[in-house]
Amino acid sequence: MSPRNSSDNQQVTAVQRAAAASIARRRNAQLDAQTPSAGSSDNSGECMRPELALVMEQQAAMFAKTEELERERMMLPSPTGTTFVPASSMESRANVPATRPAATFRSPYMRMKHVRPMEVDDLHDVFGTESRVRNARVRTERRVLRQEQQQHYLNFAAVHEGLQAAAEARDMQQAEKRAAIVAAQGHLHQVDPHLKGEVELQRRQRDTMVAQGEAQPRELAHFQARLQAERAALATEHEEQKRAVQEREQSLYKHKQEVLNERNVQRQREAELDEQVRVAAQAHRARELALRK
Repeated sequence: MSPRNSSDNQQVTAVQRAAAASIARRRNAQLDAQTPSAGSSDNSGECMRPELALVMEQQAAMFAKTEELERERMMLPSPTGTTFVPASSMESRANVPATRPAATFRSPYMRMKHVRPMEVDDLHDVFGTESRVRNARVRTERRVLRQEQQQHYLNFAAVHEGLQAAAEARDMQQAEKRAAIVAAQGHLHQVDPHLKGEVELQRRQRDTMVAQGEAQPRELAHFQARLQAERAALATEHEEQKRAVQEREQSLYKHKQEVLNERNVQRQREAELDEQVRVAAQAHRARELALRK
């Protein structure tokens, strides 16, 4: 039991004892006033004392039961868990109204009056905003990656068309030169060494273009493989983030249900205690009416 609950129990017990003593004194005064004197011939006073003792015993038992019910009521746990706030900064539980406020999620340092309690919907909005930000970032990265892929495809198409045009132009040039060479076959022995070097240079250029044409498909395949790997990594990260958000939402919903169930159990207990106190009070009033009659 916390120091705050023990102090409240002591205060309630002292108040009940004072009330019981006051009622007992009033009853004794009334019965003494109704009891005849010693010299009277009426013998009714002899049977008044056992009745008074019985009434006092019943009142003592009733007050003990009421005190026990109040103590159990004060010892009930808090609807939102254990409170770690100092007792000096909180109100007495005797002043807390019977009707509790709406279900709220409050941290230990949010129980003071000047602090607004944070609701479960606020936490849900916080985590929902975080998930939306992550989803927006993933969509932005995917859009940028798609744009880069399209730009690479456009660049590759432009380079491929340029290479094809250059190859066709060089083929035409080579055909023309080959025709000239065939026409001048009779004069091959008289060809200038510079012309031989030019022919060799053209052959090397043609071999280079062929090698580039063979390397481009391999580069394109490597780029596509890397692009697929990056896309798979992004999809995996997105699934993990989605799973984490779902787990967090399930945890919040479970905690909210636990808090609501605890509140309902406490309300049922308070209703039972109130009903018991009401029945005891009605019985007490019935006994008082019976005694007055």
